[in-house]
Parts: sequence; C-alpha cells; structure tokens
Amino acid sequence: MENGQDSSGSVDEVEVAWEIDTELYQLAVDGSDLQYFELIGESLTWTSDLESLKKFVESCLQQQGKWISRGGNTKQFKSYNNKVVITWYNKKQHTLVFRGQNGPVLKVKLVTSWRRKPTRQIDQQAMMKLNRRQMLKWTLS
Repeated sequence: MENGQDSSGSVDEVEVAWEIDTELYQLAVDGSDLQYFELIGESLTWTSDLESLKKFVESCLQQQGKWISRGGNTKQFKSYNNKVVITWYNKKQHTLVFRGQNGPVLKVKLVTSWRRKPTRQIDQQAMMKLNRRQMLKWTLS
C-alpha cells in the first residue's frame, strides 16, 4: 500500500465498492427484531429457537432459500441465489456463521444494527443520568 492506494485500485474505488456491497441488504429490522442476537467477541449468536430464526431470515433479512439440517445440532440456510449461507450451531454456543459471496457483508450489517439498537441506547442514557445524579450527590455532600 502506497500513498493510500493498494494494488486493487485507489482508496476511492475501494470505498465505492464497500458502499455498493453494503447496499445489497437493506435490513428491515428494528430494536425488537434484534432481541435474540448477542455479540460475544466477534461471534454473533442467536438465542431463540429455529422457527424464530427462520422467520427473522425471511422477513427481516428478506432472504428466500432452503433450510437443511447438517446433522446433530447444526442448521443451515442457503439462499436460492447461493450468495448467502447462514449456519447456526444451536446447542453449543448458538453461534451464527455467515458464508457465501454476500454473507460477510450481511454479518457486518447485522452487527452494526445490533450495536445501534434502541435498547442499548436507552441503557446508555440511563447510565449517564445515573452518573450525573451520583456526581451531583457527591458535589453537594
């Protein structure tokens, strides 16, 4: 990489490609849709049942495809266009793995949405208010 460029093109070209990739999925999610997701390190997990996950994939991710059981406690979704593959390891850690051409982009969108979900913002606002009250209390004492 030299002067903000890499071998695949300029920084501007890379940024445009990222914008195009992330626009592939306009997620139809709100805070309540994300209630069953948890982010543990870099792993995204689904804490509810398979039927809820199926419903989420179809309605919120707007993906059409087929679910198969890969044996044991692993369930896998493959989109009809084969660009998204989601594997759910439901008995151990409830981990979701995103593969396929567009799988990683979809995961980034989900993680970003999860980090911005309203309940997290409300919790942060409540903590700030609590901290302000505590600071005021200490100042007045």
